[in-house]
Amino acid sequence: RNGGTIWMKALTSWGASGNWPAPNRKGRSGKGSSSKESLKRLPFWLSRRAMWVLYSMIATFVIAQIIVNVFVASSKKSSTTAGNKVKDSPDKPVERIRGQEDKRWISLHNEYAQESRNAHSIDVVFFGDSITQHMLNSQAWEEITKMHKVLNFGVGGDRTQHLLWRMDNGELEFKQAPKAVVIMIGTNNLGVDRPAEIAEGAFKAVDRVRQKYPTTIILLVGEQ
Repeated sequence: RNGGTIWMKALTSWGASGNWPAPNRKGRSGKGSSSKESLKRLPFWLSRRAMWVLYSMIATFVIAQIIVNVFVASSKKSSTTAGNKVKDSPDKPVERIRGQEDKRWISLHNEYAQESRNAHSIDVVFFGDSITQHMLNSQAWEEITKMHKVLNFGVGGDRTQHLLWRMDNGELEFKQAPKAVVIMIGTNNLGVDRPAEIAEGAFKAVDRVRQKYPTTIILLVGEQ
């Protein structure tokens, strides 16, 4: 009973003063709960929430940096590839490969080359692009073929450099010189090459015919 009275007096005095003693709960370390209380008193920037926010920001920054590096590397590669591509020159023969996965262009060229080797006493040969090729479906073509022996070597989409390649690879192999050759080429070069370059390519097509068949009449046709 006396012990209880003493404890009551002690609790009363401690409560009045506000100096409550820390409970003596010792764990295996012997430090008790003082470590937990010290954690509670840590500043915000060392708390678990602050650390989680910090780690999230670091991870976001690293991911963003990786994405930027990949994009920059891809852009440099694309620029290098584009820079390595050399634009076809209108006055240099070039085989038409791009966009010809179905091989229609080369098949048509082989057909024309065969016609050139087998032809005899041709009056007029027409070289050109789709404008020339589509003449085959016109009434005018029917009238021409009634009066003359003609060949149509038009290929839709061709440019001057493609015609030069065709001429160099079999389409000028006539056993007899044609009486006349009509050349209409360069429309598909517009918007890609300069006018002077296009004209140079067309003139080289004329030169190829003149060099091989000096007596042939050559008509170079343009559009306005």
